[in-house]
Amino acid sequence: MDRREEILTFLAAHGLTSVHRLAKEMHASEATIRRDLTALEQEGRLHRTFGGAIPAEVLNREVPFIMREQKNIEKKRIIAKKAAELISNGSTLFLDASSTVYHLIPYLEPFQDLTIITNSPKTSLALGARGIANFCAGGELLRDSVSYVGPQTSTFFQQFNADLLFFFLPGRKQQRGHL
Repeated sequence: MDRREEILTFLAAHGLTSVHRLAKEMHASEATIRRDLTALEQEGRLHRTFGGAIPAEVLNREVPFIMREQKNIEKKRIIAKKAAELISNGSTLFLDASSTVYHLIPYLEPFQDLTIITNSPKTSLALGARGIANFCAGGELLRDSVSYVGPQTSTFFQQFNADLLFFFLPGRKQQRGHL
């Protein structure tokens, strides 16, 4: 099996993973893994994330945001409230385009001097409506998930260093102690 097929097999088993972890698993340099991920993304076999990749099937099977945001609202609020406990004034946050992370927005208002970077135009607008400054990545807009993805999105995120990343992977059990 060639390395790119091994990468796809690893992603299928583990979901979201980092370039660093793939490099260790595949006994290859991070630069080599990045090139492999770029090629596999161009083939439509995976989606690049900031610092890693996610199987294409995860995003392709995603239920539209408008439907997801109406489900499990109370659980999402509990998760968001708990997540907010990790934030401090002056933090830089990466927020994904999930409906769970969207529920974090009201809990951000008390904090000062946050830098927020997101790939969600909906999240960006909601933050702005509450007077919370933010940066929104561009890229290819996935209409159903209301999120920007692709190489342009990854390049945009590489301009920043975050203190915290709030990323919720749909349909996967969350490990204890992780959001």
